[in-house]
Amino acid sequence: MLLNSHMDSTLFSFNLLVNSCSSLLFFITCFLCFSMALCHGNDTDQQALLAFKGSINDPFGYMKTWNASTHFCHWSGVTCGRKHVRVIQLNVENQKLDGPLSSFIGNMSFLRSLYLSNNSFRGEIPSEIGRLRRLHRLYLGNNSFHGEIPSNLSRCLNLASLVLEGNKLVGSLPLELGALSKLEYLLLTRNNLTGEIPSSFGNLTSLIGFYAPLNNLQGKIPDSFGAAEKLEIIGVAANHLSGTIPSEIFNISSVTTFDVGMNQIQGTLPSSLGITLPNLELFIIGGNNVSGSIPSTLSNSSKLVYFLAGRNQLTGSVLSLENLNGLQQLTIPGNYLGTGEPDDLSFIASLTNVSRFRILEIQFNSFEGLCLHPSEIFQLSFRLCSFHTTEYVVTYRLRLEISSTWKNFRFSGNIPSSLGNLSVVSILLLHNNNLTGEIPASLGNCNYMIEIYVAKNNLLGQIPKDLFALSSLVAVDISENHLDGFIPLEVGNLINLEYLNVSVNKLTGKIPSTIGSCVTLEALDMKGNFFQGIIPPSFSSLRGLRVLDLSRNNLSGQVPKYLEDFKFQLLNLSFNDFEGVLPNEGVFKNATAISVIGNPKLCGVCLTYIFRDVTSKDRKNLVRGLSSRLSSLLSLKPKRVPVSSSLGESLINVSYRKYGMGSERSTYGDVYSFGILLLEMFTGKRPTDGMFRDGLDLPGFCKHALLNGAMEVIDPSLIYGSEEDEKGKSTNIYLNKEYLVSVLRVGVACSAYSGAERMNITETVSQLYSIKEALLKSEKNSGAC
Repeated sequence: MLLNSHMDSTLFSFNLLVNSCSSLLFFITCFLCFSMALCHGNDTDQQALLAFKGSINDPFGYMKTWNASTHFCHWSGVTCGRKHVRVIQLNVENQKLDGPLSSFIGNMSFLRSLYLSNNSFRGEIPSEIGRLRRLHRLYLGNNSFHGEIPSNLSRCLNLASLVLEGNKLVGSLPLELGALSKLEYLLLTRNNLTGEIPSSFGNLTSLIGFYAPLNNLQGKIPDSFGAAEKLEIIGVAANHLSGTIPSEIFNISSVTTFDVGMNQIQGTLPSSLGITLPNLELFIIGGNNVSGSIPSTLSNSSKLVYFLAGRNQLTGSVLSLENLNGLQQLTIPGNYLGTGEPDDLSFIASLTNVSRFRILEIQFNSFEGLCLHPSEIFQLSFRLCSFHTTEYVVTYRLRLEISSTWKNFRFSGNIPSSLGNLSVVSILLLHNNNLTGEIPASLGNCNYMIEIYVAKNNLLGQIPKDLFALSSLVAVDISENHLDGFIPLEVGNLINLEYLNVSVNKLTGKIPSTIGSCVTLEALDMKGNFFQGIIPPSFSSLRGLRVLDLSRNNLSGQVPKYLEDFKFQLLNLSFNDFEGVLPNEGVFKNATAISVIGNPKLCGVCLTYIFRDVTSKDRKNLVRGLSSRLSSLLSLKPKRVPVSSSLGESLINVSYRKYGMGSERSTYGDVYSFGILLLEMFTGKRPTDGMFRDGLDLPGFCKHALLNGAMEVIDPSLIYGSEEDEKGKSTNIYLNKEYLVSVLRVGVACSAYSGAERMNITETVSQLYSIKEALLKSEKNSGAC
């Protein structure tokens, strides 16, 4: 009995031992299997990384730690998970790596994030990436990948970010990508992608940002995009998209950025735009064919920062924008906005309450017949300038432009003295408006001012001396106003001045000698005033002068001989009261660069004439023949007009090509061309001569001369000259002065600025015939020629 009991106990212990050993063996086997699998997985990742390294060039040696002496989880750019000790992230961005991407990258099955952006990877994107089922983020941007986007990326069902921007990818967008239900960001900027945006992208219900500008995408934006209810960013600018914007998109209240600029989008903007898109911050539709009006509900878009809608077909009014407290830029040029009503631009005044506003572009619209008081504009401009620091202005010229480059309207009113508070402004452009009143002395407070342009206004009063206290000034243009008084002596403070234009005003007194201190001056224009006295001797210091225009004043004395040494491109001393002998060297030998007409007391004039190879007889013969050929010249059919001499034929054809009005021949154009031809021939000056600038042209020059007798502008060789007759004897030629002036009058009448004001064909022919008969009769009676 005892023996049996002992045997049972022994058998139980033995069975327990066997069971324990079996369990232990099982666990050992499982551990060995797991360890073998883990080692195999680790080896796969390591081999994939080494293959990645082996296929590329590493100029910075970023992967120098990738060797057997260090575990791969400690290699630079590599991150492993703690649980499985597998690679979950590879980040080698911005390392100038160059070469193809190894297909072994698809073997790192635990990879969640692959960051390769901003390198020089090339070749095609390996389709093996589609095997990375755990992949969340794929950043391949700004490389040189080419080929098509692998369609099997759609197998990466956990993908949240796909960044392929800045490559050379071609082909269409794979419709299979619509299966990526967890995709949040799809960035495809700057590739060569073509085709349409797949309608399957409407299935991307998690999509937050779709950005694909600067490609060659075509077709319409799919209506299915409206199903992406989380969408915040839509960017498809600079493609070839057409059609209308799906109304469903304007119902996605989460949208903050909407950019479809530079496409061929049509249609209108929904009236509810500012209501259905309450989070809108950036709205760009510029460079399309969008029509209709800017929705009035836009004023509800309190978060709007940028509104760019230039170069479309927009019409109607721009309503008040005062509620858009965050608005920084409004760009709407190149439309048909405006109704011609006095309040068309009232929205500008409303912008003065928008504290962050910076950029306003409204030119090339249909704002008709508007005259605005600029006080609101200056208030707005003050805000545009005030956010800049003094240090910033030193390196950047802040530009304040309120000029009439905008179509069909000009600003009126006074220049407010508060403009002087804009101390950071360095370039002030107020030219070509209807501004009145005086130039504010407060501008002298703008210590960083470099350029001032207030030309072509109706400004009155004297030039404030405070303005010329700004030694920083490089360019000053106050021409074509009604300024009077003297030029302040303080002009000598402008030691950096390169350009000074005070022309066409009512300035009086002597030219201040202090201008001689402006030694950097290159262009000085003082024409059309009432200056008296002599050219100051201090001008001899202005050796950098290239343009000097003192014409149409009351200056007297002798023309300084030191001007011979200046390298003038233009010297205009005409219509003054200079006297004595004119210098005969330097610029005074270049007839195209100098004008001294209208100074009857000058002598020693030696001009170089334009038609050196044209004899007086040729010119007389040409004029004799021109009257009889005028009908042919004005014909719309012939290409060439025969004249009695070869010279005449050549001149007519050259003049037609040179002065014709437009590509099609017309009676107005040809009368104009003929008039210019006469003026050129009988003054010896070309319309392209350097003296014709700043509004002065050949017809105006001759018209002004006719008021003073005209003979001083006639080429002297036509008044008196000599040539050999057929027998080789020298013959004196006299042309009746009355005849020459009459021809000049015909030339001026034919070249009037307005076609309706030009002498008609019948009268032109009649007058030239009369001149011709008078000339022939005079020659017969005198025996000349």
